[in-house]
Amino acid sequence: MDQEMGETGGEGQGDTQSAPSVVEPAISQHNEDVSSHVVLAEWPRRAWHFRVQPAPAYWTKRDATKFLDSIAIAPPLLTRVEKMHLKNHFYITLQNLSASERLEESINATLGDEQGDATLTANCPTVVRDAVARIERAELPSRARLENEDSNERWVVVIAEDPAARKRARVDDKFERLEQKRRVMNDGERGAGDVVAPWRKKSYSEQVVLKKASLTIALEKVMSSLWKECKFSHGNSTWPPSIVHARGKGVCCPLEIFIEAPEECQEYYRNKNEFSVGLDDSNRLAVGYSLGLISDGETRVAQADLECLTTSKRAIQVADCLRNAFESTMLPAWDKRKHTGVWRLVMVREGIRTGDCIVIIVIHPQNLEGQVIRSAQDVVSRSLKTLGFVTGAMWQSFTGVSNAVELDTSLEPLFGEQVFHECIAGMRFRVSPSAFLQVNTIMAEKLYHLITDWLAPDSDSIVLDICCGTGTIGMFISRTASAHRVYGIELVREAVEDAKRNAEVNQLTRCAFVAGKAENTINGILSQVGTRGCVSVVDPPRSGLHQTVVRAIRASPTISRIAYVACNPENFWMNAVGFCRPRSNAFRGEPFRLVKAAGVDLFPQTPHCEMVVLLER
Repeated sequence: MDQEMGETGGEGQGDTQSAPSVVEPAISQHNEDVSSHVVLAEWPRRAWHFRVQPAPAYWTKRDATKFLDSIAIAPPLLTRVEKMHLKNHFYITLQNLSASERLEESINATLGDEQGDATLTANCPTVVRDAVARIERAELPSRARLENEDSNERWVVVIAEDPAARKRARVDDKFERLEQKRRVMNDGERGAGDVVAPWRKKSYSEQVVLKKASLTIALEKVMSSLWKECKFSHGNSTWPPSIVHARGKGVCCPLEIFIEAPEECQEYYRNKNEFSVGLDDSNRLAVGYSLGLISDGETRVAQADLECLTTSKRAIQVADCLRNAFESTMLPAWDKRKHTGVWRLVMVREGIRTGDCIVIIVIHPQNLEGQVIRSAQDVVSRSLKTLGFVTGAMWQSFTGVSNAVELDTSLEPLFGEQVFHECIAGMRFRVSPSAFLQVNTIMAEKLYHLITDWLAPDSDSIVLDICCGTGTIGMFISRTASAHRVYGIELVREAVEDAKRNAEVNQLTRCAFVAGKAENTINGILSQVGTRGCVSVVDPPRSGLHQTVVRAIRASPTISRIAYVACNPENFWMNAVGFCRPRSNAFRGEPFRLVKAAGVDLFPQTPHCEMVVLLER
């Protein structure tokens, strides 16, 4: 800050003399003795948004509010205060233009008298010993500046344009740049297949080579992250020699095996498909995949077609059917930019082996009359029934800005079943619309076999299935291994109810399932089983396990082995550090060590694959 103000110092001193002749009428002027006044600028759009700087970086919103209160700027005159962490400025919003004049008068009165420095120093001792005003306007490069020669510290008040307006302007600029880019590039269009199957033009053998290389990089990242923690956190003496001697080089454990997808599940394999609804290049309604991010100015949706090699063929048929149905209702598609329109999202979930297929249609109601919505529901229902294979359909209204529908949003049945079933390893599983199930059924079986072999539970072992979803992994282990008992833990209550029904249907009496946060339930479960040995399988979402769950596992001494399933191997290093770092007040219990890793290709035609890592202690 000092360097920045120093560089503008010469300019500011010159501007104080010329400001009255340069500044347009939108800038308020006062006594020619500028040394005792703070000059504020009136912005063309809004005159009551201010940025005040510098402020101590450690200040909170409460500290800024206290300071404003000390100079008689308080509600209802003050309507908003925003202070970002570790920033040397804060934003305020005043009620009206006269309020901005009141702010000017209050600061001038406080800074202009002989006791001003002492009064303000008592309230914010590290900030105000000097008064500086700087005028910033979008169309004027000049600045007006005030300073106290007896002090080195400075106080700057700057009018700031509405942050929301600035953001809208940036988005508009991105849209304009994107349109220009489209006009310049005429060498081909990006389609839905490029979004969901970006590797569809590579041979499968080439895909396998690239995925093995990516897993090796992920394991190297774990090693380098462990070395950083070793070097900066605890010192070399408390870490295992294997990490100390490697000094961040190489992989944390060997990549022992990579399980490739057989030919029958390399294409059109997904049992869960989500389609966005929007407009395509020709402004026709499309049910398919977004071609980019709204933050990049991309709102187009490409219709799902057979080029989407990961999408099941029945889901593509559903997308085509609903496209025509939506168009026939004359209701518009959802516009991500303007937040208008009705049709938002379509989800298709199916049992590859059972033939079940359920469809969920998500809309924004937009204050439509009930009769209009009921008419649209009838059109959708009749269209889906003509396909012959849809076993159930549901309707969901969601008014949020993004298409990420909240889990507790209610579903309205349109017709048929509200769940679907899938068969894995001879067991039949009931799956609710929001419950998790691996999207590649055939490869999921291979994944479960690998996990069971690595955990190797004996007849006296307890198996913890953390983030169990509908319980498929735990029940697979219970059926194929000789574990004493299997406990599944899942946050989504609906999935837990499915898991309990699945265990009952498949006559698996040694399985139990609990709904709740893993960190709150692990200790309660293990306290019931006494001193029996425990192994665990962890299958978290792409973001990984929360550190509180890692700490809970570390603090449970009976857990001796973990099979960690990472659907995003690049993020595994964060949890690996938590499991393997030396014990401390935060991470109690003995650390784990990384034994071996494997890759399982659940996602052919894409850069993604699952990584399984075995940890022991």
